[in-house]
Amino acid sequence: MITRPGAFRGVLPDIDQVVWFACGLAVMTCLLLAIYQLALAALTTGAARAFLGEPIETRRALKEGLARSPQLVGTFFLLLAWSGLLLLLSMLPGIGLMVYGFTPNHIGFVLVGLAVALVGLVVVGLYLLLRYALVSEVVVIEKLSFVGALRRSASLMAGRVARPPSTTARSARPSSTPSTSASRSR
Repeated sequence: MITRPGAFRGVLPDIDQVVWFACGLAVMTCLLLAIYQLALAALTTGAARAFLGEPIETRRALKEGLARSPQLVGTFFLLLAWSGLLLLLSMLPGIGLMVYGFTPNHIGFVLVGLAVALVGLVVVGLYLLLRYALVSEVVVIEKLSFVGALRRSASLMAGRVARPPSTTARSARPSSTPSTSASRSR
């Protein structure tokens, strides 16, 4: 039980410690991001070479991946900024309702605003995730620039993002089975 003010003095970290921790976390995140982008580029290059029937060498895949890593990192940050802006805009109506709800006699608007903000975040987030799912692969395989890779990924995923499940189920089935067509010909 705390009985006197200032009982936590010395327990909470100083601002210096928080700043050093945040800087170290940022450096580690950037380092891990760079390693991830290099591994992704090498893996994509190796998979593309295997698909084309060419021999796969680890050294060559890493060399090509390293050559494409600046474009990958740039595309990642461009996509991060673009998605962040769109996600923020999708949450604004809900945030507005929440702010309005903090006035007296309107507390229900806080819950409605929170729900609207979360729905906007999830719907727009999933849409962006699916629309730009192939950005890294496009940068590595097709060797496009930042904006070109975003456009190409969007065009490759066009029509596949919001397709109803019944359409995909029908298109996956064959039009006629051999046994059906054989029994009809008799």
